[in-house]
Amino acid sequence: MRYIISYTDKDKHGNTIFETYDSINVNIRSDMFYDISINDIFNLINLFNEFKQTIYINYQPLFNPILDDDDLDDEDLTDNEVVKQVQKEKTQNKWSWELILFDLANGDITKYNNILNLPFIMILNMLSVKKTFNLE
Repeated sequence: MRYIISYTDKDKHGNTIFETYDSINVNIRSDMFYDISINDIFNLINLFNEFKQTIYINYQPLFNPILDDDDLDDEDLTDNEVVKQVQKEKTQNKWSWELILFDLANGDITKYNNILNLPFIMILNMLSVKKTFNLE
């Protein structure tokens, strides 16, 4: 089985260094998908789902809206400000990854590639710190 992501090296601590986003040739990478059968990746689908669930559980405050339709009572439904806030959070949820990049880059899109090359858990930890301590 060929792997979609291949590592290039190990760092001084023995951690695997994965290829960077800017080093991937998308045309070559897309051709690799034709050679992979569902049998080769079926277990990876389960592993990915487990990883996703773990991330959502461990970093729940980053992914859950502050307000939700379920949190509203009849009085809230008539308050235009509350309804606007819920709608805003739903819209933000749709664009969550882009907003994360925008936030970490302090609005400077030229820094996106630097952020995309950071370890995923580090990004989530930094976002958690910012949210916990209301850092802007």
